[in-house]
Amino acid sequence: MTCGIDPDESRSHTSGMTVRVLGPLDTGTEESLSPRERAIFSALIVRAGASVSSDELAEAYWGDNPPRTWSQQVKTSVARIRGRLGPEAVLTRGSDYVLGIDNSAIDAFEFERLVSRARKHALHSDHDRAIDAYRRALGLWRGRAFSELADWEPARQEAGRLSEIRRSAEEELLEERLHIGAHREIIAEAEQAVPIEPLREERWAILAVANYRAGRQIEALAAIREARERFADEFGVELSSRLRQLETAMLRQDPTLDALPAPPPANDLCPYRGLVPFGPDDAEDFFGRQDAIEAILSRVHSGSILTIVGPSGSGKSSLVLAGVIPRERESGRRVEILRGGATLVNSLRTALHHFGAPEIVVVDQAEAIFQLDEPEIEATGALFEEALRLGGALVLTLRSDFLDRAIALPHIGPDVARGLYALGPLSEEGLRQAVIEPAARAGLRLEPGLVELIVRDAGDRQTTLPHVSHALLETWIRREGSTLTVDGYEESGGIAGAIGQSAENVYQSMDDADAVVCRALMLRLIQRDAGGRSVRRPAQLAPLLADPQRRRVLERLVATRLLTLDGETILVAHEAIATAWPRLDGWLEEDAEGARLVATVATAADLWNGSGRRDEDLLRGARLQSALDWRDRSEPDLTAVEQGFLDAAAERERGEVRELADRAARDKRNNRRLRWALAGAAVLLVVALAAGGLAAVQGGEAQVAAENARVEAVVATSLSLIDNDREMASLLAAEAFRRWPHDPRTRSALWGVMISTGGLVAAHHDPDAYLPVLDIIPGTSTALRVESSEPGRPPKVDIVDINTGQVVRAFDLVLPEVPPNTWYELAVSPDGSAAAIQSPVPDPSDADGCCRRMLTLLDIATGDTLPGTSLVRAQMAGHMAFDGEGGRLYVAQPITGDVMAVDMTTGEVRESAAGVFDEPGDHPGDSGFGIALIDGGLLAVAAVDQIRIFDRETLALARTIPLEGDFTSGDIVADHEGGLVSTGLGGTVRIDVATGATLWRRLVKGEAHCGVLHIASGSTVACGSFLGLALLDLATGETTNTRTALQLNRSPYLATIDDESILVSIETPPIWMRWRIDGGGAGAGIIAKGRELIDGPEQGGSLVVTRARDGGRMRLWDFERDVPVGDESDRIVLLGSGIAARYDGSGRPQLERITTEEKIALRITGLPDEFDVMAGAWGRPAFAVWDTGIVAFDPATGEPLGDRLAIAADHFVVWSLSETHDGRRAVLTYETEGRTETALFDIASGAKLVGGLYGLEASHVVNDHLVVGVSDSQAQLYDIATLNPVSPLPRAIGGGQKISVSADGRTLLNVGWNNALTLYDLTADIALASPLRSELSSLEFSGGVNVGFRVGGFLSADGGTLLERVSDGIRVWDLRPNEQALSACALAGRELTEKEWSTYFPGEEQIDTCAELAS
Repeated sequence: MTCGIDPDESRSHTSGMTVRVLGPLDTGTEESLSPRERAIFSALIVRAGASVSSDELAEAYWGDNPPRTWSQQVKTSVARIRGRLGPEAVLTRGSDYVLGIDNSAIDAFEFERLVSRARKHALHSDHDRAIDAYRRALGLWRGRAFSELADWEPARQEAGRLSEIRRSAEEELLEERLHIGAHREIIAEAEQAVPIEPLREERWAILAVANYRAGRQIEALAAIREARERFADEFGVELSSRLRQLETAMLRQDPTLDALPAPPPANDLCPYRGLVPFGPDDAEDFFGRQDAIEAILSRVHSGSILTIVGPSGSGKSSLVLAGVIPRERESGRRVEILRGGATLVNSLRTALHHFGAPEIVVVDQAEAIFQLDEPEIEATGALFEEALRLGGALVLTLRSDFLDRAIALPHIGPDVARGLYALGPLSEEGLRQAVIEPAARAGLRLEPGLVELIVRDAGDRQTTLPHVSHALLETWIRREGSTLTVDGYEESGGIAGAIGQSAENVYQSMDDADAVVCRALMLRLIQRDAGGRSVRRPAQLAPLLADPQRRRVLERLVATRLLTLDGETILVAHEAIATAWPRLDGWLEEDAEGARLVATVATAADLWNGSGRRDEDLLRGARLQSALDWRDRSEPDLTAVEQGFLDAAAERERGEVRELADRAARDKRNNRRLRWALAGAAVLLVVALAAGGLAAVQGGEAQVAAENARVEAVVATSLSLIDNDREMASLLAAEAFRRWPHDPRTRSALWGVMISTGGLVAAHHDPDAYLPVLDIIPGTSTALRVESSEPGRPPKVDIVDINTGQVVRAFDLVLPEVPPNTWYELAVSPDGSAAAIQSPVPDPSDADGCCRRMLTLLDIATGDTLPGTSLVRAQMAGHMAFDGEGGRLYVAQPITGDVMAVDMTTGEVRESAAGVFDEPGDHPGDSGFGIALIDGGLLAVAAVDQIRIFDRETLALARTIPLEGDFTSGDIVADHEGGLVSTGLGGTVRIDVATGATLWRRLVKGEAHCGVLHIASGSTVACGSFLGLALLDLATGETTNTRTALQLNRSPYLATIDDESILVSIETPPIWMRWRIDGGGAGAGIIAKGRELIDGPEQGGSLVVTRARDGGRMRLWDFERDVPVGDESDRIVLLGSGIAARYDGSGRPQLERITTEEKIALRITGLPDEFDVMAGAWGRPAFAVWDTGIVAFDPATGEPLGDRLAIAADHFVVWSLSETHDGRRAVLTYETEGRTETALFDIASGAKLVGGLYGLEASHVVNDHLVVGVSDSQAQLYDIATLNPVSPLPRAIGGGQKISVSADGRTLLNVGWNNALTLYDLTADIALASPLRSELSSLEFSGGVNVGFRVGGFLSADGGTLLERVSDGIRVWDLRPNEQALSACALAGRELTEKEWSTYFPGEEQIDTCAELAS
C-alpha cells in the first residue's frame, strides 16, 4: 500500500518559509524586486530584529559613493518593497527601518533552528531524527548566502558565520550516519568532503572510521597517515589528539570501533490511507474493527441483504472492503465489488449474466444510486432482486442520511429495512490499534504522547475517522526519520484541521489559472443534493487528462490525496472534504446551479461519446438552452468531449432553424416580424422538433419559428455580454426592442442592461481624438480637452459639451509635441478661469530620456497663455493643484517630494529646495505623486512612505506624516473635514492631518487598488481602478453600494459635474461617461433622499409610505412629484381608493381620506382592541386582520363587505392576501400549526371555496382565472377556481416575501426574503434577466433584535415603475421598454459599427438603431 507520493518529495517539508537568502534572494512571490530593492531588503534581513538607519541601507547598496538623492531613493525602495511584499514587510521605527517579517519565514533562521534540533536529537542518541533534521537544514542551501551584498562587511560576516555552521552540520550528519551503520554508504561522501576542507580534522576522522568499519583497515590508516603528512608539510603541526588516539585504537583493533548494528529500515510506504478507504488488498493494515467484522460475517448468507449503515466518516467502506471481503474470499466465496453510481446498472447486469452469479455482491457507497434517474433506480432494484433470487447475498454500505430512500427502493425496499447493521463509533481501544499497529508493521515509531493526543482529539469517533486517517498521513509526511512526532501532528492541523489545511495549502500554491481549474474540478466531482448533503460524483478520467493544465492540477490533487483513482474514473477521496475545507464548502454554496449543470452535461456527454456520438443523444430544448447559457455566462472548465457535445447540440439546433428558414424562403412569405400571438405555435414547433415527432413544417409556421429563434439568439447574446461588454449588450438590447417591440423577451435584455450599470447613465465616444484628457470647467456642462500629437497631426486644445460631444470652442494654442503613445496632463482651476497643461518631453541630458515636463498655463476666457508658460521644464509629478485665492499652481517633485509654486500673475517660480526639480531620476520607473491643498494655508505632497506638509506661502516643510507602506504613489485628496485620503500600491488610507493618526486602511491587491481618488460628496470619496469605479465611505473606508465595472482595463480620470454626477474619462479608447453617485443610474433616479421606503403605492396612485432613514414616524410621499404628503403618524397603511389608515398611540387604526383628511369610521362589529388592516390587490376591498379573524371592508365607507372568512383554525398568521378584480373572492395564504395553506374564499359569505394548496410563502391574484404562488423552491401559476397548477414560472430567488402584479396582469414583481427583486412577464411566463439584488437587508432590527421584515421593492399598478428601497431614499426604475431602450442607447453612446452589424445581422441593410428609436 502506498500514499501516492514520492517519499523524497515528502521530505521537502519546511515551516512555511517565504524568504530565502541561502543563495540568490528569493522572496517567495511572483513580484520581482530591482537590484537596489534586493540589496536593501537583504540588508534588513542581515540586521533582522534591529533598527537599520537609511545611511546604513545606502552604504549596503552604493558603498561610499551614494547619489545626491540617496535618502529619497532609499524611501522609494522601501515603499516598493512594501508594495510588492506587503505593508508589514518593512516597518518604520522612528527614522529607521526594521524587518517586519517573522524570522521563521526566512531560510537562514530555519537553517539554524533545524541544526539546533538535530544536535539535540544527537545528544539523546536519537540518531534517526538527528539525520532527518540535518538533511532538511542542509537542503535549504542554494548557493552563497547574501550574494546581493558581497561588498558590504556586515553581510560578509553573517554569510561567513552561516557557512561555518553549514560545514559543521555536514560533518555532524556524517557522524550520525555512522551511528546507524551507514559506514559503507558514506565513504564516497567523506572522500569528496575531505579535499573541499582538507584542514578540518573531523572529516579525516570520519573517513578513517567509515573505512575501518567497512573492513578496510589499511585504507583507514592510510587516511590518517595522509592527514599527518599534509599537516606537517604545509603547516608544520602534529595531528590532534583525536586522530592520534583513533590511529592507536585501530592498530589495537579496539572493539569500541566496531560497526554498530544497523536498525531495521522503516518502510518508505505510508501505512495510513488518508481519505481513501482501505481496500481488499489492505487487510493486513486494517485494525480496530474485529468485533464488527465477526458480526457482519455471521449475517451474510444466501438470499440475504445486509446494509451497513452509518454516518459519513464512520468507516463503512473500509470495514467491508478490508475487513469482511478478504475473510469471505479466504473461505472460497466469490465476491463481486461494485460502486454505486452511473455504471452500477451495467456492471451489475454483466456480473449476473456473463460470468455466473457471484455468491456475494458488495455495493459500496450505495447512496450514489439516488443520483440516477427513476428508470435506472427501478432497473437497479430489479437487478438486486434477481441477484437474491439466484442465491446470492447482497451487502451494501450506505450513509445513514439516505436510509429513508433506501428502504423505498423498488423491489427490495422492505428487505433492506429488515437487514440493517448500524455501525457504531470505533472504540477507544480500536482507535489505538488503528494508530499503533500500522506504524509498527512499517517500522515506524510514535513519539510518546502522540497516541493520547489523537485519541483525545478524535472525540466520539463516530464521523471523524477520515479526519484521523488524513491527520496521520500528514503527520507521516512530516515525520522525523522514522518517528511520527507530536510537532508534525500539530503542524498538520491535527484531526480538526488537517484536511482543510492540506487542501488550502495545495490551492494557495497554485497560480491563478490553475486555481480556477481546481475550483471547476472540485465542483465537477462533488455536489450538494436538494437536502444540502454532499455527494461524490465519479468522472471519467481520460477526457479530463486530455487538457495539459487540467492534468497538472489533477496530479497535484491526487498527490495530496484529495482525489483518488478508481480504474478509469476519478473521484473525491471522501465527502468529508466538503465540510472540512471551508473554501470548497463556500464554492458549493455559491455555485449549486453550476455544479448541477456540469453533472448534467458530463453525464450526457459520456453517454453521447460512448454510443458513437449519435444525434439522438444530444441535449435539446430548454435543457440545451440552459446549458449553453451557463457555458457562455460562467465559462466553465469543460473537457474537449463536453465542449464538442454542446457544440454539436447547438449546431444541430441551428441546423434545424436554418432548415425551417430555408423552407420559409421557398414559400416566399414576407412577414419578417414575430407576432406574439403565434408564440404558442412556435413553442409547439420547438417541442415537436426536439421530440423528433414533426415530419415537415411548411409556410408561415416555419418563418415564425425562424423569427422566434432569432429573438432568442439576440436576447441571449445581449444578456451573455453584460458582464464583459456592456456596451454591445446595450446596443443589442436596443436593436431587439426596435425589431420586436411587443415581444416580452426583449424586456429581459433591456432590464438586464439597466440593472448592470452601477450608476453609469451615458457615454460619449470620440473615435477621432488621439489620447485625449479632459477636465470639467466648474459650473458648466463643458470640459476642456487636450489631445496628444501624432505623426502629421499637432496637439489640439478645445472645449466640448459633455452632453452632446459638440466642440464649443477651439484654442489656437501651440504645445510641444510629445513622444508616441504619451498624453498630456491637465488641470482646470476651481473657478474655471485657468488651466495648466503638462507636456512630457524627452530629456537629452538623461540617459533614460525620461521625466521632463514643460508647463503651459492657459487663460480659458481669452485663450492666451499666462505668465509662467514655458518657463518651467523640470521633473514634475503629473498631479497639479490650484490655489484659487493666490492665483498659484503647485506641483511636486516625483522623487524627493519637494514642491514648486508658479505664480500665474507674475510668472514667478519658487521651489521648496533649490535645484531638486533639475535632479534626474534613478531609473524610468520612478513615478510621480499627488498633491492636495488643505485648510490652514497648507498643502500635502504624497511622498513614498510619508505625507509631507508644506506652508503654501513660504514652501517651508511644516512636518511629515510617516506611513507604513506605499499608500501614496497613486493619488491624494483632501476631504475638507481635516483629513487626507491617499492611495498607492499598498492600499488606501485616510489620515487625520492634525494628529497624523490613520483613521482607516483599505487593503486590496492588484487591479482593485485605487489608482485615482476624487472627493464625491461630504461623506464619500470616489475610487477609480483598472476594474472600475466605487464610492468609499469617508468614515469607514468601506465600499458603498455605488460601484460599477468599466470593462476597459484602464484607470480613469474623474471630475465633478454636479452634486449627483462625476465625469469619467479614459484616454484610450477615447471615451467619457457620466456616473451617477447618488444611487441613480440608467433608467433609474433617486427620490425621497434621506427617507426609507416602508410600503408601496396604493392601486392606481402615486403615494408610498416612508420614514426618516434613521427611523421614527411615517409619512406619505408622492413619488411622481418627489414631495411629502400629509402629516406624520406612528404607522400608516395605504388602503386604496384614496384612503390611508393611521396608527397613533393605539393598536386600532383611524381611516382617513388623504386629500381632505376626512376621518372615516370602521364599522365592523366584534373587532379586538388591536388589529391590522391590509390593502387589497386592486383598491377595493381592504381587510381587517387579527390572529383569529379576517373581514373585508370598503375603505371609502368603513362598511364591512361580508362575514368573517371561514378559517378552520384557532389562531393563524396571514402571509399574503389579495382579491379578484370584481372584489368577490379573496385568495389567502396563511400559516397555522407550523405550515402554510393557500385557499380561495367568498368575500360576502366568508365561505372557503377551495383550499389544500400547501407550502406557499406568498400568493397573488393575477386575473379572474389565475393566481400566482411562490415557495422557497418554485413559482407557479394556478387555476384560481381549483388551485390546480397551470404552468410553472422560473424560480423566484429567495422565496416569496411579497408579490406585486400590475393591473393588466402582465408584469409581476416577486420580492424574496433576501430582498432579491425578480420581475416576470406573465404574457410569456418568463423572468426578466436576473434578479435585482437589493442593497438592504430584509430584516428590521430594534435594539439589536430582529423585529420584522422590510420589503425591498414594490411595483406600481400600471407596471411602468419599480420602487426599490435603498440606503438613501427610493430608487425609481422606469420599466417602460421604449424608455429603457433609449437609456441603453445613451449608455452605449454610439451605434453598432458596420462590422458589428454584419456579425449579428448578416445580409441585412444596416440601420442606426438609436437614431431610429429617438425619432
